[in-house]
Amino acid sequence: MSAEQPSVVSRPQSDVSAGVGLIGLAGLFGWILICRNWPWLADLFALPGPRAPLSGPYAALAGLVFAGLPMIVWSVLADKVHRDPATGIDWGNPRKISEIVDISITKMAGLWATWAIIGFLYCVARWYWQDAYLFAMEVLAAVAIPLFVLSIPYVLWLDRVLKNPRDGAWNFGAMLIGREAFDSAAVMRHLRAWAVKGFFTAFMFSILPGGFRGVVETDFAAIATNPALLTNRLMELMFVIDAQIG
Repeated sequence: MSAEQPSVVSRPQSDVSAGVGLIGLAGLFGWILICRNWPWLADLFALPGPRAPLSGPYAALAGLVFAGLPMIVWSVLADKVHRDPATGIDWGNPRKISEIVDISITKMAGLWATWAIIGFLYCVARWYWQDAYLFAMEVLAAVAIPLFVLSIPYVLWLDRVLKNPRDGAWNFGAMLIGREAFDSAAVMRHLRAWAVKGFFTAFMFSILPGGFRGVVETDFAAIATNPALLTNRLMELMFVIDAQIG
């Protein structure tokens, strides 16, 4: 009797192509090179300001732009991810605002309530107001109002083309408002997803400045005689890539 053949499990398909990650790395490494060589570039172009590597926390934030913007451009222009049927978007049949405004209001109520809960937890969990987390709170406080304002046109615009605009945020909003039936399972999925976002957004912002500074200020001469320092710098580079791309 022949042995049973082992089943072959295929890898899950990625939501993005390899090109997205590679171009994000190229943008990030390009920015790191600019930051490391800033004194020379400032002299070359007679730029004002100090002649020192750009290794501060705001330079680390700028790295998000240099990594993220190329990834967005590649995703839209090369991969055309917005045309993927898996997105649930039907660009060919946009609804009128009047047809979806009630849905959008309910969804925004759920979205804003979710953000309010996360903000409340940031306030009561005091470890978010010390050490490296202070930088994360500074960044999130700065973007809170713009995100709140921009969410209004964004939700209205997107709900016009979504095949099913009643997503987790809508179900959570419907539960809070109490005027329509809602799917409790969708509410729980929504809350679990945003719990992950809430934790890791603050955490990853908090680790950006330290790792970025270490990479930009790396002393290659010292690394040549200190293998332990090489290991530390490679670990920092790994976490910089993880945090910046993530």
